[in-house]
Amino acid sequence: MILIYTENRSDRLEYIAEFIFNSVLNVEFIITTEEKKVKKHKDPVINYSKRPDIEGINIIPRELLFDRKIKNIKIEVFKWNGNKAFFKSNNEKGIPFDMFSASFYLISRYEEYNSSSSDKYNRFKAEDSVAYKNGFHDLPVVDIWAYKLKDIIQKKYPEFKFPERKFTFIPTIDIDNAWAYKYKGAFRTFGGMARSIFKFYWGDLFRRINVLLFRKTDPYDNYELIEKLHAKYKYDSIFFFLLCNNGKYDTSHEITNKNFRKLIKEISKKNHVGIHPSYTSNSKVSLIKEETATLAGIINKKVKRSRNHFLRIRVPQTFNALIKIGIEKDYSVGFSSQSGFRSGTCTPYKFYNLKRDIVTELEIIPFQIMDATLKFYLKLKPNDAIEHIRTIIKEIVKVDGTFVSVWHNESLSGKGIWKNWRFVYKELLDECFKYLN
Repeated sequence: MILIYTENRSDRLEYIAEFIFNSVLNVEFIITTEEKKVKKHKDPVINYSKRPDIEGINIIPRELLFDRKIKNIKIEVFKWNGNKAFFKSNNEKGIPFDMFSASFYLISRYEEYNSSSSDKYNRFKAEDSVAYKNGFHDLPVVDIWAYKLKDIIQKKYPEFKFPERKFTFIPTIDIDNAWAYKYKGAFRTFGGMARSIFKFYWGDLFRRINVLLFRKTDPYDNYELIEKLHAKYKYDSIFFFLLCNNGKYDTSHEITNKNFRKLIKEISKKNHVGIHPSYTSNSKVSLIKEETATLAGIINKKVKRSRNHFLRIRVPQTFNALIKIGIEKDYSVGFSSQSGFRSGTCTPYKFYNLKRDIVTELEIIPFQIMDATLKFYLKLKPNDAIEHIRTIIKEIVKVDGTFVSVWHNESLSGKGIWKNWRFVYKELLDECFKYLN
């Protein structure tokens, strides 16, 4: 068991120590303020204090983990062991930065509490993050730091053994539109046809007509394909359903449609199903509660998982709303405009509410890759997207983390703007399988 010596205890220190040692490194730890316990301890000691006379691996703390306020903090990044780091200290013998505070800063999304800028969808922008500005948004730096600490511990305490952890993969599918043309109702169907004619989208018009006349399969109706792809590797997948149809960005099918309800029920029999809270709900407890209750009624199960539509999250409001309605796991934390690691990690963690300065029971499972990011923001061609995905996966494999992908049934259609993107997803699944066995 690892012992952490500190002159002061705090909830923030307990939280980040539990994440680093329990979640990432798979080892037990205790925190003490008693010097006599350090002298008696036979296993590794972390000296998290400004006292150089205390035995162990020294990390000099900043005030962040012992404060209860949210402040504007200037971040200065430097290189440590070939990786980016911040909260530097003048520590010649130990680790030259406050690894615990830096990890807490990223995982708690500290910077988002004080951020006033946002994109046109009222989302925190990747480009405003410390990680993006300093060129490490595409690296799980918190996990990397933890693994570097593991190496340092093993060198100083060679008899201490760390259990292994394994790379894992969670494929997730967002269903914003269950079908492209079917079951839309007369008003939306004729409106779509009129729009295609007005804008000279003849291909779209003819596809719609052929689907409605049962000559062609609806391009978004690829659920059997998705099932087969995941079953090939025995992947445990999650489908997130948007149930709202009342706005520009919420264009799901009517929840009263028996075919839509049947689809949800059938998918829930073999897969995990979660709510995709609508664009208009965001952090409105009443709307999220209503949508979640509707989904629970369809699948006859408690809804435990969530990912916000358009990835619209506000910290801490959105997570507070999810907690109030009983959601246990959220999959919304990731950037829309960039691939990578919004919270600096590829390890699931409990949400820490900085406003109340408490750790909650809501588990955050961050994602790293989304189809729309690759195509619309990074503007990658299919072959380039595959190489980009492989690069991200390799970084996660290095720290035995959890890779989470976000895909849509639309992009698996292989039609229109998504031509050849079905192949990208197949390559993603193949790449992950290489590291799982």
